[in-house]
Amino acid sequence: MRLHFIGETIKSVPFSLKKDYKQIRWMKFARLRNIIGHRYSNVNKNIIWDVLRILSELKNQIEKILEDKNKD
Repeated sequence: MRLHFIGETIKSVPFSLKKDYKQIRWMKFARLRNIIGHRYSNVNKNIIWDVLRILSELKNQIEKILEDKNKD
């Protein structure tokens, strides 16, 4: 369920912020949320494994965004 929550939250991130941080795989997480939420039969271990591998990268990128925004 946490992956679903992450995907849902990412969908609410403003487009302008996504545009400023294009290196983040915004769409990958949003698509995962849609698969988990609507197409259970399409969820497979390879998709989940790919996402789990980049979660720490996402965390680091979000922390950088927060640091950048706190400087403003």
